[in-house]
Amino acid sequence: MRRNKSACRARSLPARFAVAVFMFLGVVTMSNVRVNAADNELNVGGTGEGFGVYGLGGMNYGMNTVSAWLSGKLRIGRFDTSEDMNLHGVGIFDARLSPDDLKLAHDIHRQLCEAVEAGPRDELPRIDPPRLYDVDCLRQGKHVHYQGPIYQLPSALADTLVDFFWRTRSAYLRESRTVVRLDAEVVNVERLRSKFLVSIRLINSGYYPIMMDTPDKWSTVMGYQLDFGGGKVDDKAAVWGASLAGLPLVNQSEFPDGKVVVPARGSVVFKFLTLPDEKFTRGTYMFNVVVNASVHAPDVSPSMGRVNFHSDTGKRIPITFDRDWPSTSEELEEYEARQREQMSLQPVYP
Repeated sequence: MRRNKSACRARSLPARFAVAVFMFLGVVTMSNVRVNAADNELNVGGTGEGFGVYGLGGMNYGMNTVSAWLSGKLRIGRFDTSEDMNLHGVGIFDARLSPDDLKLAHDIHRQLCEAVEAGPRDELPRIDPPRLYDVDCLRQGKHVHYQGPIYQLPSALADTLVDFFWRTRSAYLRESRTVVRLDAEVVNVERLRSKFLVSIRLINSGYYPIMMDTPDKWSTVMGYQLDFGGGKVDDKAAVWGASLAGLPLVNQSEFPDGKVVVPARGSVVFKFLTLPDEKFTRGTYMFNVVVNASVHAPDVSPSMGRVNFHSDTGKRIPITFDRDWPSTSEELEEYEARQREQMSLQPVYP
Protein backbone atom coordinates (compact mmCIF):
# COMPACT_ATOMS: atom_id res chain seq x y z
CA MET A 1 0.00 0.00 0.00
CA ARG A 2 1.27 3.46 -0.79
CA ARG A 3 1.71 6.29 1.64
CA ASN A 4 -0.17 9.38 0.37
CA LYS A 5 1.97 10.98 1.68
CA SER A 6 -2.01 22.98 28.06
CA ALA A 7 -0.29 26.40 33.74
CA CYS A 8 3.06 25.84 34.49
CA ARG A 9 2.69 22.51 36.26
CA ALA A 10 5.59 20.21 35.62
CA ARG A 11 3.39 17.14 35.24
CA SER A 12 1.67 18.66 32.20
CA LEU A 13 4.86 18.94 30.12
CA PRO A 14 3.46 16.94 27.15
CA ALA A 15 0.17 18.85 27.19
CA ARG A 16 1.88 22.24 27.08
CA PHE A 17 4.19 21.13 24.35
CA ALA A 18 1.33 19.87 22.21
CA VAL A 19 0.02 23.44 22.21
CA ALA A 20 3.50 24.82 21.50
CA VAL A 21 3.89 22.56 18.46
CA PHE A 22 0.75 23.92 16.83
CA MET A 23 1.74 27.51 17.60
CA PHE A 24 5.20 26.90 16.18
CA LEU A 25 3.67 25.62 12.95
CA GLY A 26 1.26 28.53 12.74
CA VAL A 27 -1.77 26.29 13.05
CA VAL A 28 -4.83 27.50 14.92
CA THR A 29 -6.37 24.54 16.74
CA MET A 30 -8.32 23.61 19.83
CA SER A 31 -6.34 21.81 22.51
CA ASN A 32 -6.89 18.07 22.64
CA VAL A 33 -6.56 18.29 26.41
CA ARG A 34 -9.70 18.81 28.45
CA VAL A 35 -9.43 21.79 30.82
CA ASN A 36 -11.23 21.25 34.09
CA ALA A 37 -10.73 21.68 37.81
CA ALA A 38 -9.91 18.01 38.21
CA ASP A 39 -7.28 17.83 35.52
CA ASN A 40 -5.42 15.29 37.64
CA GLU A 41 -7.67 12.82 35.80
CA LEU A 42 -5.57 13.48 32.73
CA ASN A 43 -2.97 10.79 32.14
CA VAL A 44 0.27 12.65 31.35
CA GLY A 45 2.77 9.85 31.88
CA GLY A 46 5.15 11.37 34.44
CA THR A 47 5.80 14.14 36.96
CA GLY A 48 8.61 16.51 37.85
CA GLU A 49 11.58 17.59 35.77
CA GLY A 50 11.98 16.07 32.34
CA PHE A 51 12.34 16.67 28.64
CA GLY A 52 10.75 15.66 25.37
CA VAL A 53 11.72 15.25 21.73
CA TYR A 54 9.14 15.66 18.98
CA GLY A 55 9.67 14.59 15.39
CA LEU A 56 7.28 16.39 13.06
CA GLY A 57 6.27 14.60 9.89
CA GLY A 58 4.81 17.62 8.10
CA MET A 59 1.22 18.81 7.94
CA ASN A 60 -0.05 15.59 6.35
CA TYR A 61 1.59 13.14 8.75
CA GLY A 62 1.63 12.44 12.46
CA MET A 63 4.33 13.13 15.03
CA ASN A 64 6.59 10.67 16.80
CA THR A 65 7.43 11.72 20.34
CA VAL A 66 9.51 10.67 23.33
CA SER A 67 9.06 12.24 26.79
CA ALA A 68 11.45 11.31 29.62
CA TRP A 69 11.24 12.23 33.30
CA LEU A 70 14.07 12.18 35.82
CA SER A 71 11.91 9.79 37.85
CA GLY A 72 12.71 7.21 35.17
CA LYS A 73 9.38 7.20 33.34
CA LEU A 74 9.30 7.24 29.56
CA ARG A 75 6.30 8.02 27.33
CA ILE A 76 6.48 7.11 23.66
CA GLY A 77 4.04 8.50 21.09
CA ARG A 78 4.06 6.73 17.73
CA PHE A 79 1.64 8.56 15.45
CA ASP A 80 3.44 8.17 12.11
CA THR A 81 4.16 4.50 11.37
CA SER A 82 2.92 3.91 7.83
CA GLU A 83 6.42 3.24 6.51
CA ASP A 84 7.52 1.08 9.45
CA MET A 85 6.79 -2.52 8.49
CA ASN A 86 7.76 -3.72 11.98
CA LEU A 87 5.00 -1.72 13.64
CA HIS A 88 1.30 -1.62 12.82
CA GLY A 89 -1.16 0.90 14.20
CA VAL A 90 -0.36 3.99 16.26
CA GLY A 91 -0.45 4.69 19.96
CA ILE A 92 0.92 5.97 23.25
CA PHE A 93 3.12 3.70 25.33
CA ASP A 94 4.74 3.95 28.78
CA ALA A 95 7.97 2.35 29.95
CA ARG A 96 10.75 2.75 32.52
CA LEU A 97 14.27 3.72 31.57
CA SER A 98 17.12 1.33 32.27
CA PRO A 99 19.75 2.51 34.79
CA ASP A 100 22.13 3.47 31.97
CA ASP A 101 19.48 5.36 30.02
CA LEU A 102 18.24 7.07 33.18
CA LYS A 103 21.79 8.28 33.81
CA LEU A 104 21.93 9.51 30.21
CA ALA A 105 18.55 11.24 30.60
CA HIS A 106 19.84 13.12 33.66
CA ASP A 107 22.89 14.24 31.66
CA ILE A 108 20.80 15.35 28.67
CA HIS A 109 18.42 17.23 30.97
CA ARG A 110 21.33 19.05 32.65
CA GLN A 111 22.81 20.04 29.29
CA LEU A 112 19.42 21.19 27.97
CA CYS A 113 18.84 23.43 31.00
CA GLU A 114 22.31 24.94 30.53
CA ALA A 115 21.81 25.39 26.78
CA VAL A 116 18.46 27.19 27.03
CA GLU A 117 19.90 29.67 29.52
CA ALA A 118 22.89 30.29 27.25
CA GLY A 119 20.58 31.06 24.31
CA PRO A 120 20.25 29.72 20.74
CA ARG A 121 23.35 28.50 18.91
CA ASP A 122 24.06 28.73 15.21
CA GLU A 123 25.99 25.51 14.68
CA LEU A 124 23.45 23.52 12.69
CA PRO A 125 21.47 24.25 9.50
CA ARG A 126 17.78 25.01 9.78
CA ILE A 127 15.53 22.01 9.07
CA ASP A 128 11.85 22.24 8.06
CA PRO A 129 9.82 20.86 9.61
CA PRO A 130 12.22 20.84 12.57
CA ARG A 131 12.50 18.34 15.36
CA LEU A 132 11.61 20.11 18.58
CA TYR A 133 12.70 19.77 22.19
CA ASP A 134 10.82 20.53 25.38
CA VAL A 135 12.34 20.75 28.88
CA ASP A 136 11.29 21.61 32.44
CA CYS A 137 14.13 22.93 34.62
CA LEU A 138 14.11 23.60 38.34
CA ARG A 139 15.13 27.22 38.98
CA GLN A 140 15.03 28.72 42.51
CA GLY A 141 12.59 26.05 43.61
CA LYS A 142 10.24 26.55 40.66
CA HIS A 143 9.78 24.64 37.41
CA VAL A 144 10.58 26.73 34.33
CA HIS A 145 9.47 25.51 30.93
CA TYR A 146 11.41 25.91 27.66
CA GLN A 147 10.94 24.64 24.12
CA GLY A 148 12.39 25.21 20.67
CA PRO A 149 13.86 23.63 17.54
CA ILE A 150 16.71 21.20 18.09
CA TYR A 151 18.85 22.88 15.43
CA GLN A 152 19.29 25.85 17.82
CA LEU A 153 21.07 23.64 20.36
CA PRO A 154 24.84 22.98 20.44
CA SER A 155 25.59 20.39 17.78
CA ALA A 156 26.94 17.73 20.18
CA LEU A 157 23.85 18.02 22.42
CA ALA A 158 21.56 17.96 19.37
CA ASP A 159 23.19 14.74 18.15
CA THR A 160 22.86 13.10 21.58
CA LEU A 161 19.23 14.18 21.90
CA VAL A 162 18.27 12.93 18.45
CA ASP A 163 20.04 9.61 19.05
CA PHE A 164 18.15 9.21 22.35
CA PHE A 165 14.90 9.92 20.50
CA TRP A 166 15.49 7.41 17.71
CA ARG A 167 16.77 4.63 19.96
CA THR A 168 14.32 4.79 22.86
CA ARG A 169 11.18 5.16 20.74
CA SER A 170 11.88 1.73 19.25
CA ALA A 171 13.90 -0.10 21.91
CA TYR A 172 11.33 0.33 24.70
CA LEU A 173 8.18 -0.50 22.74
CA ARG A 174 8.35 -4.26 23.29
CA GLU A 175 8.48 -3.90 27.08
CA SER A 176 6.13 -0.91 27.28
CA ARG A 177 2.59 -0.67 28.66
CA THR A 178 -0.01 0.32 26.09
CA VAL A 179 -1.91 3.45 27.09
CA VAL A 180 -3.82 3.97 23.83
CA ARG A 181 -3.42 2.05 20.59
CA LEU A 182 -5.39 2.37 17.37
CA ASP A 183 -5.28 -0.36 14.73
CA ALA A 184 -7.28 -1.21 11.64
CA GLU A 185 -8.14 -4.32 9.66
CA VAL A 186 -10.14 -5.37 6.62
CA VAL A 187 -13.00 -7.50 7.95
CA ASN A 188 -14.58 -8.50 4.64
CA VAL A 189 -14.98 -7.62 0.98
CA GLU A 190 -18.04 -9.10 -0.72
CA ARG A 191 -20.07 -8.56 -3.86
CA LEU A 192 -23.34 -6.78 -3.27
CA ARG A 193 -25.27 -6.42 -6.48
CA SER A 194 -23.11 -4.39 -8.87
CA LYS A 195 -20.68 -3.15 -6.22
CA PHE A 196 -18.51 -4.42 -3.38
CA LEU A 197 -19.35 -4.10 0.29
CA VAL A 198 -16.14 -3.36 2.20
CA SER A 199 -16.03 -3.61 6.00
CA ILE A 200 -13.17 -1.94 7.89
CA ARG A 201 -12.68 -2.34 11.63
CA LEU A 202 -10.86 0.21 13.84
CA ILE A 203 -9.56 -1.33 17.07
CA ASN A 204 -8.56 0.40 20.32
CA SER A 205 -6.44 -1.98 22.40
CA GLY A 206 -5.63 0.69 25.00
CA TYR A 207 -7.29 1.88 28.20
CA TYR A 208 -8.73 5.24 27.10
CA PRO A 209 -11.37 6.07 24.43
CA ILE A 210 -10.42 7.46 21.03
CA MET A 211 -12.63 10.01 19.23
CA MET A 212 -12.85 10.99 15.57
CA ASP A 213 -15.13 11.98 12.72
CA THR A 214 -16.62 9.15 10.69
CA PRO A 215 -14.62 8.44 7.50
CA ASP A 216 -17.27 9.93 5.23
CA LYS A 217 -16.28 13.31 6.75
CA TRP A 218 -12.57 12.89 6.04
CA SER A 219 -11.28 15.36 3.48
CA THR A 220 -9.08 13.78 0.83
CA VAL A 221 -7.97 17.29 -0.13
CA MET A 222 -6.34 17.47 3.30
CA GLY A 223 -4.63 14.14 2.66
CA TYR A 224 -6.84 11.97 4.85
CA GLN A 225 -7.00 8.34 3.74
CA LEU A 226 -8.82 5.10 4.31
CA ASP A 227 -7.38 2.97 1.53
CA PHE A 228 -7.66 -0.78 1.27
CA GLY A 229 -5.93 -3.02 -1.20
CA GLY A 230 -4.78 -6.58 -1.64
CA GLY A 231 -2.71 -8.94 -3.69
CA LYS A 232 -3.65 -12.27 -5.15
CA VAL A 233 -2.26 -15.21 -3.20
CA ASP A 234 -0.89 -17.06 -6.23
CA ASP A 235 -0.03 -14.02 -8.36
CA LYS A 236 1.73 -11.16 -6.60
CA ALA A 237 1.38 -8.97 -9.67
CA ALA A 238 -2.43 -9.15 -9.44
CA VAL A 239 -3.69 -6.48 -7.06
CA TRP A 240 -6.77 -4.39 -6.52
CA GLY A 241 -8.22 -1.95 -4.00
CA ALA A 242 -10.03 1.36 -3.56
CA SER A 243 -10.06 4.58 -1.55
CA LEU A 244 -12.87 4.85 0.99
CA ALA A 245 -12.35 8.22 2.71
CA GLY A 246 -15.22 10.58 1.85
CA LEU A 247 -17.54 7.82 0.64
CA PRO A 248 -21.01 7.48 2.21
CA LEU A 249 -21.28 4.94 5.03
CA VAL A 250 -23.65 2.05 4.54
CA ASN A 251 -24.07 1.87 8.33
CA GLN A 252 -24.38 5.64 8.82
CA SER A 253 -27.34 5.07 11.21
CA GLU A 254 -24.87 3.77 13.77
CA PHE A 255 -23.13 7.17 13.78
CA PRO A 256 -25.98 9.72 13.38
CA ASP A 257 -23.92 12.80 14.34
CA GLY A 258 -20.93 11.95 12.16
CA LYS A 259 -18.81 11.27 15.24
CA VAL A 260 -17.47 8.03 16.58
CA VAL A 261 -15.90 6.90 19.83
CA VAL A 262 -13.73 3.81 19.69
CA PRO A 263 -14.08 2.58 23.27
CA ALA A 264 -11.19 1.38 25.39
CA ARG A 265 -10.56 -2.30 24.65
CA GLY A 266 -13.20 -2.10 21.92
CA SER A 267 -13.74 -1.52 18.21
CA VAL A 268 -16.07 -0.08 15.57
CA VAL A 269 -16.80 -1.21 12.01
CA PHE A 270 -17.38 1.04 9.01
CA LYS A 271 -19.07 -0.28 5.86
CA PHE A 272 -18.82 1.15 2.36
CA LEU A 273 -20.08 0.36 -1.12
CA THR A 274 -17.39 0.88 -3.72
CA LEU A 275 -15.84 -0.36 -6.93
CA PRO A 276 -12.24 -1.42 -7.55
CA ASP A 277 -9.83 1.12 -8.99
CA GLU A 278 -8.74 -1.39 -11.62
CA LYS A 279 -9.81 -4.68 -13.19
CA PHE A 280 -8.99 -7.87 -11.31
CA THR A 281 -9.16 -11.61 -11.94
CA ARG A 282 -10.92 -14.17 -9.83
CA GLY A 283 -9.06 -15.90 -7.01
CA THR A 284 -8.07 -15.44 -3.37
CA TYR A 285 -6.74 -12.08 -2.18
CA MET A 286 -5.20 -10.84 1.08
CA PHE A 287 -6.10 -7.24 1.98
CA ASN A 288 -4.37 -4.49 3.96
CA VAL A 289 -5.59 -1.04 4.96
CA VAL A 290 -3.81 2.31 5.27
CA VAL A 291 -5.21 5.07 7.51
CA ASN A 292 -4.42 8.78 7.60
CA ALA A 293 -6.80 10.60 9.92
CA SER A 294 -7.26 13.08 12.75
CA VAL A 295 -8.06 11.32 16.04
CA HIS A 296 -8.10 12.33 19.70
CA ALA A 297 -7.55 10.58 23.02
CA PRO A 298 -8.92 13.37 25.24
CA ASP A 299 -7.96 11.75 28.55
CA VAL A 300 -4.30 11.32 27.63
CA SER A 301 -1.48 13.80 27.02
CA PRO A 302 -0.01 14.28 24.58
CA SER A 303 -3.13 13.39 22.66
CA MET A 304 -2.87 11.90 19.19
CA GLY A 305 -3.88 14.41 16.51
CA ARG A 306 -2.88 13.50 12.98
CA VAL A 307 -2.02 9.82 12.61
CA ASN A 308 -1.04 7.60 9.72
CA PHE A 309 -0.48 3.85 9.83
CA HIS A 310 -1.03 0.49 8.15
CA SER A 311 -2.77 -2.66 9.33
CA ASP A 312 -1.03 -5.79 10.61
CA THR A 313 0.16 -7.60 7.50
CA GLY A 314 0.54 -10.81 9.52
CA LYS A 315 -3.17 -11.01 10.39
CA ARG A 316 -4.84 -10.72 7.00
CA ILE A 317 -7.72 -13.03 6.19
CA PRO A 318 -8.06 -14.63 2.73
CA ILE A 319 -11.07 -13.44 0.70
CA THR A 320 -12.04 -15.37 -2.42
CA PHE A 321 -13.84 -14.02 -5.50
CA ASP A 322 -15.38 -16.57 -7.85
CA ARG A 323 -15.30 -14.41 -10.97
CA ASP A 324 -13.38 -11.61 -12.60
CA TRP A 325 -14.35 -7.96 -12.41
CA PRO A 326 -15.73 -6.65 -14.65
CA SER A 327 -17.32 -9.80 -15.99
CA THR A 328 -20.78 -8.62 -17.11
CA SER A 329 -21.81 -5.97 -19.59
CA GLU A 330 -23.20 -3.82 -16.76
CA GLU A 331 -19.94 -4.06 -14.82
CA LEU A 332 -17.91 -3.25 -17.92
CA GLU A 333 -20.09 -0.23 -18.65
CA GLU A 334 -19.68 1.01 -15.07
CA TYR A 335 -15.93 0.45 -15.20
CA GLU A 336 -15.60 2.41 -18.44
CA ALA A 337 -17.76 5.21 -17.05
CA ARG A 338 -15.47 5.45 -14.03
CA GLN A 339 -12.42 5.52 -16.28
CA ARG A 340 -13.90 8.36 -18.35
CA GLU A 341 -14.73 10.28 -15.17
CA GLN A 342 -11.20 9.89 -13.86
CA MET A 343 -9.73 10.96 -17.19
CA SER A 344 -11.93 14.04 -17.23
CA LEU A 345 -10.39 15.11 -13.93
CA GLN A 346 -6.87 15.00 -15.33
CA PRO A 347 -5.36 18.29 -16.52
CA VAL A 348 -4.94 18.75 -20.27
CA TYR A 349 -1.75 20.50 -21.36
CA PRO A 350 -1.05 21.98 -24.81
